[in-house]
Amino acid sequence: MLALQTFWAQAGEWSVPGRNPPSLLVFAGAIVEGDAAKLAQMVSVFPTVSTVMLSSPGGDLREGLVLADLIDRLGLNTIVMSGLHCESACAVAFMGGKERIAQKGAIVGVHAPYRERDKSPFAMLDGVGMMSRSVANIEIRKYLAEFARKKGISSIVVDWMFVSSQPAFTKKITASDGLRMRYSTRVVE
Repeated sequence: MLALQTFWAQAGEWSVPGRNPPSLLVFAGAIVEGDAAKLAQMVSVFPTVSTVMLSSPGGDLREGLVLADLIDRLGLNTIVMSGLHCESACAVAFMGGKERIAQKGAIVGVHAPYRERDKSPFAMLDGVGMMSRSVANIEIRKYLAEFARKKGISSIVVDWMFVSSQPAFTKKITASDGLRMRYSTRVVE
């Protein structure tokens, strides 16, 4: 268990399993600024990639949103395997998949945005200064709701994201819930 905790405290890494040509990219670790740029670079080097496997406790929400948009624009699939976690910003990135695949036993969790330093609700910079937390969360919620609608995902998923602003109260999306809400397009054994 200690190794898992240590692993998750580190910034994420992109890797390509040994298959040639590769069809899968693997992302493991915390989502940080620059991960979307790394994905774009990896896809330009490996144009045969069609699927991104995610394993992350979350991280930077802004980068999760950018990853979701990039994955969508590139037409890539997303997958979370059994026993792996995809939570918080990772769950947002997962939404970008053309096909969103969850293996039975995958752990996907959502919660409202918050600031890491004091665990308070998230506030976005508007170019001039800090927006109020409530305005920021309204804007984030509107963006996520529109993105979910575009991807055919039920608005219930976005509602679940805003049930709690604390990761300790993360709402887990089961395989059956994911299919019912069209968050996952397919569940595999």
